[in-house]
Order: sequence, then structure tokens, then C-alpha cells
Amino acid sequence: MTARSPSSALRVVVTGANGYLGGRFADAAEARGWSVVRCGRRPGTSGEWRRLPDLDPASVRSLPLDCDAVVHFAALAHRYPPNAPSAAEYRRVNAFGTQHLAQAARGRARAVVFVSSVAAVGLPPDGIIGAATPARPTTPYGEAKLLGEALARQALEGCTTGLRVIRLPAVYGNGSPGAVGHLGRWVSRGLPVPSCCREARRSIVSLDNALDAVATIASDARFDGQTVLPTDGPAIDMLDLAGRIARVLGVRLRVAPCPMALMRAVAAAARSVGQDKGPIGKAVARLVEQSVIEDDSMERIAGWRPPVSIDESLARAFGRSR
Repeated sequence: MTARSPSSALRVVVTGANGYLGGRFADAAEARGWSVVRCGRRPGTSGEWRRLPDLDPASVRSLPLDCDAVVHFAALAHRYPPNAPSAAEYRRVNAFGTQHLAQAARGRARAVVFVSSVAAVGLPPDGIIGAATPARPTTPYGEAKLLGEALARQALEGCTTGLRVIRLPAVYGNGSPGAVGHLGRWVSRGLPVPSCCREARRSIVSLDNALDAVATIASDARFDGQTVLPTDGPAIDMLDLAGRIARVLGVRLRVAPCPMALMRAVAAAARSVGQDKGPIGKAVARLVEQSVIEDDSMERIAGWRPPVSIDESLARAFGRSR
């Protein structure tokens, strides 16, 4: 299997093409001149589509998997109680569904690109995540993603189809549902950000950089067998991030004096009453937890660096691209 440059005309099958990331990746791949088969629950009206009602063996076997890469975005994502999926449902879709797809692609596709999550690693005590950090996920979502990686690896062992895993941190972009989007809405409303947020650094990746990273590993056989964790670059503290968002929005950042000990006490209280999985509990956790990714795998293997700066990414995310 030979490496291809990202500009080569590939044929790719994209699962989860109805979703935020999958749909935008399919658009970006077509913009590169690639031939794209979009798979989702609700086939659209433009492009080549295949209906994928579920990730059961019968559904995935019907897909045209004789291609350069199957890029697997389809998954159950985080939802807040009372609508949060059960651990069994996470496993059924994110783990066993991935296994079924890998089994169906075995020997047919050149590669399966599994879009996993940094949640598959969990959060080490020091908050530093590297390529060699032992995976100890702390959520049912993360556990299912890690199991999906293992089952896909097992399904493709000893065949010509390579497995390439990309673990994404928090992804942000125009209309994104994640942590950075929540912070942007907080800042735009003029709500104060706790001063202790400067003590919490997080690694993030913009939509454009995430999609470019996925396209890079989908098109390069040097990533066979690799697990990579792309980011926008060095981790950023949450107060700095809030300030950059405020500048993009043209609003004044309000900062409220607050010691980290108090914020951690609030987070601990939320956990003690079972509210740490809800929107408020998660928001507090994001402000106090450090999650720093230190992984240069993509640069070492293929010379990849994030093509869009964090300030330009924030401008694009909040509608004021320069």
C-alpha cells in the first residue's frame, strides 16, 4: 500500500454524514476533488448517498466499501440527562457498530479511519495526555470509544486494510455544540468568567484543523496502525481563550475574582449530588480541569501542522473571519 498525497483523487466512504463533523468533512473532501459516498440516516439531495439506518452487520455490509478510505464519524455523542444514552447503548453504537463496519471493510477498503475521542484516554492526574499515556476512560462514552478502537484493530488484524485512529479533543467551529461554543455564548451574554480559569489549560482543535487532520491521515498510508491526537497547537488557558473570543465578538470580557479552590469545591459538590453530568456540572468541570495534549505524531509522520491559526479559527467560529 503506497502513500498518497492529500491532493490525490481518493474515493472515500463517510459515515455519519448527517452529523456536524461528518457532513462538513464530506463537503471538504469533495472540495479537494475526492469522490465521496455519504452515509447517514437521512440521505440528502446532493452528492452520492447511501442510507445507513444503523451500524448493524446487515446495514454496513450493503455499503460500497471498495474504496481508498472509510472515514467513520457515525457515533452516539454526549447528551445531557435525562437524555443521556446508557452505557450499553454507547457500546452498541460506538464500539460494536465500529467493529461491524471494520469487519465489513476488511480486505475491501485500503483503510478505515476511526474518528475517536480524547475521552478514550481519560484524564490523567496531571492533566497531560501524550501518545504513551495509558488509556483509562472515565465516562461510558470514552469507554465505548476505546473499546471501538480495540475491536476495529482486532477486526482488521492481518489483512491489507489499515486502521488509522484519530482522537479528537474539543472541536469548535461555526455552530459547533461543544465546550468552546458554550464559552463563546457565555462571553457574548456579558457573563463573568472566573479569574481562576487562567490556571486551567486545555487543548482544543478547530473544525478546519480537525478536518484537515482527518483528510491527511485518510490519504497517507504511513498512518496505518497509528493513533494520533491533533490540536491547534500549544494548550491555551481558559481565561485567555475567553479573552480572545471577546475580542472577536467585540465585547468586553468580564472577569470575576474566584479562587480555583472554590471552583473545585463547586465541581465536587456537583459530583456528590449526581449533577456533574448535566450542563452546569460539565461547564464547571471544563473550567477547572486541565487537559493538555502533547503529541507530535502527525508532524513526525507527515509534517502536518494545523493550517489555521487559533485566532483565525475563532474568527471563523464566531462569524467574523478576516
